[in-house]
Amino acid sequence: MTQVSHERRREMVAAAAYFRAQRRGFAGGDPVNDWLEAEAEVDAVLAKDDGLARHDERLEIVNEKLKALRKRVTQLTAEARAELADDVAKLVKLRDRLQKKVEVLRTEGEQAGEKALLRAEKAKEQAERTWQQISRFFERLTRKGPID
Repeated sequence: MTQVSHERRREMVAAAAYFRAQRRGFAGGDPVNDWLEAEAEVDAVLAKDDGLARHDERLEIVNEKLKALRKRVTQLTAEARAELADDVAKLVKLRDRLQKKVEVLRTEGEQAGEKALLRAEKAKEQAERTWQQISRFFERLTRKGPID
């Protein structure tokens, strides 16, 4: 979970609880329930922010490995270069897909509400699957030769 101070978390929960009550026109409802739901919402957002940072780091790793792989391609024979160039193109597509999912996570994280959290969670799962595909791809390429 993203590290925020206790005071900052309390402020975030208080604001979220207030907005919950405001959405229903401050009529009815239960302030304690608003608070508990707001806590869950804030904690989910903070936990999601950690996932976003992890995916940002993964994108950086992919970019570094792609750079090394492109350098390696220039040193190969024409036949090997053509084969590896296809692999690089596939990796670029996977990287781009991961980048789009990270952008969805970032955008959804900036929006409030349960639907946004559900969309963000779905994007997080898709980003995780894409990362797994990229990892398997690099493992296969590593067996063909070192990738710095």
